[in-house]
Amino acid sequence: FSPNSLGLYDMSGNVYEWTCSEYQNRYDSSEKRCADQAVRYSPRGGSWSSRPRWVRAADRFSYDFSCLPVHRGSYLLGFRLARDN
Repeated sequence: FSPNSLGLYDMSGNVYEWTCSEYQNRYDSSEKRCADQAVRYSPRGGSWSSRPRWVRAADRFSYDFSCLPVHRGSYLLGFRLARDN
């Protein structure tokens, strides 16, 4: 695919992106801040197995990261590396 308006490639899909934001049932923009400690975090962006309507940055859900030692091999969750020039 072509890059987006920021020159970045493939920023949606592939895997849900881990975030440091605590999940809120009703979005109240508090997810723009990292939580020091939370039980339920908010992965975003859709994965390779998502329906097209879910493959967008605004798509989010609640995930209990306390089970990560068990699920660390998940093929649906990942992270994106970024470099600041």
